[in-house]
Amino acid sequence: MASLPHYHYKPLSPQCIRVLELHPGPSDAPLVCNIVIQHIGGKPYEALSYVWGDPTPVALVKCVDEANEGELG
Repeated sequence: MASLPHYHYKPLSPQCIRVLELHPGPSDAPLVCNIVIQHIGGKPYEALSYVWGDPTPVALVKCVDEANEGELG
């Protein structure tokens, strides 16, 4: 996968959150997602948690929003 620019977060308006929408794909394909900004009381969503650990990236995630795309380590 070609290197993409790193994703840059934009400031959020009060009472807004970022929701990561994962795209479907094969288990051996890179993860692709959209980041959507929505009001905290907007569409339903499921929360994910993750474990803090070694900060060395093991994979890239192609992340697309309405303005640009980038990669998350």
